[in-house]
Amino acid sequence: MSLSACQADKKPSVLIIAIDRLSFNSYACSDDKSVTNSGLSVLCREALRFTHAYTTSTQPAAAVGSILTGLNPYEHKLHRSFDRIDFKVTQAQSLALRNGYRTAFWSGGPAILKKTGLSKDFEVFDDSSFLDRKNYFSSLKNQVDVFTAWSQESKLPYFATIYNSELESMNEGEAEISSFEKMDEILAQFFEQLKKNNLWEKNYIIVTGLQGQSIYNRLRETPFSNLHSENTNVLLFVKPPRQKGDEGINWKIDSAISLADLGYSLMKTISRDFQNPIDLQFPIWDFSHLWLNKNNQPNAGEYSLNNPRHILLESANTWKDQIETRFAVLHRNLIYLEDETDEVYNILTDGLETINLASSQKDFVTNNQQELFLIRGQKNLSKWFDFRTAQYEDVLANREYWSKPNGRINVLESELKNMAKDKAINPLSVIAVQTLSSKDKSIDKKLKLQLGEKEALYNEARRQSLNLSLENTWGIWTPDRQWLQSDFIKEYQ
Repeated sequence: MSLSACQADKKPSVLIIAIDRLSFNSYACSDDKSVTNSGLSVLCREALRFTHAYTTSTQPAAAVGSILTGLNPYEHKLHRSFDRIDFKVTQAQSLALRNGYRTAFWSGGPAILKKTGLSKDFEVFDDSSFLDRKNYFSSLKNQVDVFTAWSQESKLPYFATIYNSELESMNEGEAEISSFEKMDEILAQFFEQLKKNNLWEKNYIIVTGLQGQSIYNRLRETPFSNLHSENTNVLLFVKPPRQKGDEGINWKIDSAISLADLGYSLMKTISRDFQNPIDLQFPIWDFSHLWLNKNNQPNAGEYSLNNPRHILLESANTWKDQIETRFAVLHRNLIYLEDETDEVYNILTDGLETINLASSQKDFVTNNQQELFLIRGQKNLSKWFDFRTAQYEDVLANREYWSKPNGRINVLESELKNMAKDKAINPLSVIAVQTLSSKDKSIDKKLKLQLGEKEALYNEARRQSLNLSLENTWGIWTPDRQWLQSDFIKEYQ
């Protein structure tokens, strides 16, 4: 950072805002767009925008691990939320701490906890504030308020990260405004506050998605297994420091970049001497010159045209203790996906990725298969074959319950019907019983449970239900768990 031409009296600070489900097409920048209540509109005007930014993993903890290490998950070894990052790997916050920065991390969702090892060398690491929330997610508004208070405690530069998962849940109320629009408005208010506090122009502000949106009809693909571009191409803005009075930088970078590249570039920004081990199979690139040398406007295609490389994308099985991975490989305009029959798509001419070109790209398929075979052998990784998991229906049912609060009664009514047919295998069953008993207190007698036992059961059911909706993010799912059965429901009916 000390090499930045924008430095005046101290090193610029770094703030990373990493958001689940912030897809590359969540927001479109245009020359005539100047929305007063849109934070992303501000970034469109004043930041570098990477149009082809890709996550390293559909798992939030793994993706954040890549931002903080500049490595792919198979190198830093944090594949899932209940894994632990390799303690020997240098993390950005450790580098920042050694260079005189304050460090802080705020986790707004259950996917990132201290147990991941990401808390190392963060002086503040808050992974509990969301636990008492009704929906288990902290609001971005609360997080930026806490950050603002913390940032004013000292004049030292800081390296701070906010992880937000609010887009995983919809509105609790009946307002028409969407969660995305609420988030965008909060960003606008936050950026305005940063400007008033003189924390905008002198510092780095990075806003990135961690996954995209799994919105297309992928047969039995879940949000954490889908490696198609709609679910891996993320929104990424980097707002570098500038001298007061300078025009904002609003370059558009079309070269493909991964979140590992972003992490490595930030680490090189903090310390120009830092060097990660070279990955010959899937090289990580340093893009920091794009913001450190503001006089050289970047050539959008300088990397991809002169030195094409392969970018690795990953999803990991959360239903087993051992690590099983599914990979995709991006190379220029082609994306290769592991499947029962491997697939290749042209991301430029086939935006929905529906036309499989594997038969005409046999060399590309074979080369990728060989590269991935080597990685699995070197890192002791198994191949995830059954990613169209047996828990698919339960995942969808529980995800619907948590993501559509205004329609929860319909979800629970459907679960009650399943219970009447002796198909109650879901923690939603217990939540449905709780809802029914709140309407008719006489049902409590049929449960034959003490008050404390009932509350414990209901609380565990809510936790397990969220765990299922996030595809076993805590690793606590067990196939033989017995939930409340439907005998008393039949009796009641």
